[in-house]
Amino acid sequence: MMAMKRSGENPFRQRSHRLCVPILAALALSLLAEAVPAQQVPAPAPSLPGAEIKVQAHPSEATVGDPIQIDFDFSLPRGYRLQFPQPPGQIGDFSVLETYPGPDIPAPPVKGKAALPSQAPAEPEPSGLTHHRARIVVALYKTGDFDFPALPFVLRNPEGKESQGSTPEVKIRITSVLAKNDLNLLDLKKQADIEEPSRWLLWIALGAGTLAAVLLVWWWIRRRRRSPTSVPLIHSEVDPLDQAEADLRALIGSSLQEKGAVKKFYIRLSDIMKGAVEAGYGIQTVEKTTMEIVAALGTPSAGGAGVPEAAALDRIEFLLLACDMVKFARYLPSPSELEEVIKEAFLIIGDCRARRAPEMSAATSASGVS
Repeated sequence: MMAMKRSGENPFRQRSHRLCVPILAALALSLLAEAVPAQQVPAPAPSLPGAEIKVQAHPSEATVGDPIQIDFDFSLPRGYRLQFPQPPGQIGDFSVLETYPGPDIPAPPVKGKAALPSQAPAEPEPSGLTHHRARIVVALYKTGDFDFPALPFVLRNPEGKESQGSTPEVKIRITSVLAKNDLNLLDLKKQADIEEPSRWLLWIALGAGTLAAVLLVWWWIRRRRRSPTSVPLIHSEVDPLDQAEADLRALIGSSLQEKGAVKKFYIRLSDIMKGAVEAGYGIQTVEKTTMEIVAALGTPSAGGAGVPEAAALDRIEFLLLACDMVKFARYLPSPSELEEVIKEAFLIIGDCRARRAPEMSAATSASGVS
């Protein structure tokens, strides 16, 4: 009986131990899986007859910051299409500079020639395979040995069914830009000496500017002096009217009209007579038109010697208009018209003397009183 009881108890205990062991093992494996993060293993390339993936880094050893081309060459059966991924700006330690997803990539430049066209996918090989080429340009900014990670891609067969694969990793070595035997930075170069331009150029410029300023001020003052509102009677040692008559006789004796210089003769005659009118009637005639002079002579408030008589005013207007016709209208007067103008000029000078005589006698009497 006792033996049977023992033999009956042992099977249950043994069975319970057998059930606990696998449960505890499964629990331990699940806890271990949660504690250790799972690593993503790149999916292998789809199994296709003749298919092949080649990955090369150019160069495989570079210095910090140098661009590195990673070229992918997929050999695919006829009718298959590959979708290359668009990587982000950063893949691990690699900074992505450019991406060419294919199926063609830029041809390498040739020194001294223009850029070559893109390398198009090659024609199907005799084996029936085609090539899909892609390129990623990356850079690393620290030294050491690195593995460019596998990239996933999508493959589509002629019927449109998709499958996924991944590229193999590529080993790349990055070295320092400093020489192995010289890890110290070079000293800064001495600042280049720039010759200072000669100072005499500056002095010349300053002198020219000062001279220009002085000439401008002188011209402005002279212009203001030449344009007063009224001109007072001029009393000098040489009588302006005597000077005007002498200039008129000298002009007639120059024979300019006989030499063909009629316009020059009338321009000079106009200036002489304006000076005589200015001295006789005390009005401003410089840079004045004929109409402005006649209007000033006919205005009692002109501030001069008074309004001339109608006949004297007509003579002045006639002579100045005759001069204007020759100067501005290119009119060629006849000899008789020239004689008439000269006659009127002497009469105008006489009118100016007659107009000014009472004022001069009054001024003389006043100066004689002590």
